[in-house]
Amino acid sequence: MKTIGIAVFDGFSLPEIARIVESFERANDLSERGRHTPDCYRVHLLSSLGGRIASSSAVLVWTESIETGRQLDDLHALFVAGGPGVSHALRDDVLLAWLRRACALTGYVFPVDEGHLLLDAAGFAPYTGSPPRMSTLLAQFVPNPFAEIIRRNETNNVSEKIQSSARWLEANGHLQVGVDEAARMAQMSERNFLRRFKAELGVTPSDYLLYVRLDMSCRMLAETTLPVGSIARRCGIGSGGRLAKLFRKHLGKTPTAYRANHRRPGA
Repeated sequence: MKTIGIAVFDGFSLPEIARIVESFERANDLSERGRHTPDCYRVHLLSSLGGRIASSSAVLVWTESIETGRQLDDLHALFVAGGPGVSHALRDDVLLAWLRRACALTGYVFPVDEGHLLLDAAGFAPYTGSPPRMSTLLAQFVPNPFAEIIRRNETNNVSEKIQSSARWLEANGHLQVGVDEAARMAQMSERNFLRRFKAELGVTPSDYLLYVRLDMSCRMLAETTLPVGSIARRCGIGSGGRLAKLFRKHLGKTPTAYRANHRRPGA
């Protein structure tokens, strides 16, 4: 069970926060059905004082106080809400002090729209440039059997060189890249790179690259209405026919059937 925190305040924007909660509820539903993911999520709405908080649309939500001593070490991810009330929240010293502590102990920290202003005020800047789009953030939590393989790169027993090469494969999976290029990124001979990569991540670099592309395809099928062939090309797989063959091999279903089962409401 992974704990997800969502920091809100009076006047926060509700729609994006509702999407986040809905996404984790859907992940829990899929987990209960035994579909591809062992993870379950417990989502907590947090505010300075706790109790009822009014969103910018005047809808009241119930929150827990950040001062109740919730185990910060157990937060898998923290989302920080945005909205018109952020200007007042920027003067909330209790909230800012808590964010400083929580961000230092949390694996993933995501600002939602104006939420990055609160992170800036707390002295925490997880991203450079514009904050990532919500579709990008939520994609990390849309369950598919390939995402878990890719997340192995985040474990402590993976060396820095192999982590770096794996991240490079993830960033360039949509391109026609080769294992030899990844080996150069790791500053290793190709033979040594192949041996170390398989030993540390449990899969070959070629298989890892394939799983990166299949993960991208799963997310695009769930998040967009793009045709299957277009998704295949954008994910470096080449053609809709090849993507369909890979889906039948690894998932036992076609991309169209996967989309029908995993399409998020409102996507």
